[in-house]
Amino acid sequence: SSLAPVMAAAAQRTAQRLEEHGPAPIDVMQEMVQTTFDVISEVTFSGDGGFDSGAVHTAIDAYIAAAGKISLLDMLGVPDWIPRAGRIKSKRSVANMKEMADAAIHDRKLRGGGPEPDLLDLLLSGEDPETGRRMNTSELRDNLLTFIVAGHETTALTLAWSLYLCAFDPKVQEAARVEAQSVLNGKTADANDLTRLPILRQIVDEALRLYPPAGILSRTARAADTLCARNIHPGDTVMIPIYALHRHHALWD
Repeated sequence: SSLAPVMAAAAQRTAQRLEEHGPAPIDVMQEMVQTTFDVISEVTFSGDGGFDSGAVHTAIDAYIAAAGKISLLDMLGVPDWIPRAGRIKSKRSVANMKEMADAAIHDRKLRGGGPEPDLLDLLLSGEDPETGRRMNTSELRDNLLTFIVAGHETTALTLAWSLYLCAFDPKVQEAARVEAQSVLNGKTADANDLTRLPILRQIVDEALRLYPPAGILSRTARAADTLCARNIHPGDTVMIPIYALHRHHALWD
């Protein structure tokens, strides 16, 4: 609820950009990327320019492109320490992103936080309740980048797919417009309005079902286990095909 004003302000800026753009075609995905980065930048760094949007987005794209490729070396069971071409290509971009995060952490430590703590302030002040230990710079950076990557690209994809689906169904698009106008009466939505916008929630849920931002998840077993009557050995990789599960016939039973 406390972050709703940040998101509302980012939405207003996006609406203003789109209105000023006029009837010419736009790249909706890029607009949504800018919107979500506006949010994550404000929430994480209080909008102090700690990160460069273009550089971060390039690094995220390079990392995802490398992680999503199936290497012949992986299929042949070659040890993980043998370099893969995709990882080598993305290494510089990821290193740049880490350097930017380290610089932002260093700068915040020197000048301190603002009157209202943002995510970086909370991470810096957080400590283990039992030992009192705080995260070092490397741990802070990894947590920070996880929030940025998870809350940036994935949300932008969900928004873009939601708009894409609405574009193919004028009736749903009109129903969403009527709902927003009747509930909000011209104001920007806040956290209290969410439960009163069921059609918009359904649109987002359906976009997540059809086009999940993370289409597949995988985990490598560290120890022997049993899953669905199958023996899992240490080193085995278990893959969860979310894209396929969301289309399984059991969902319709």
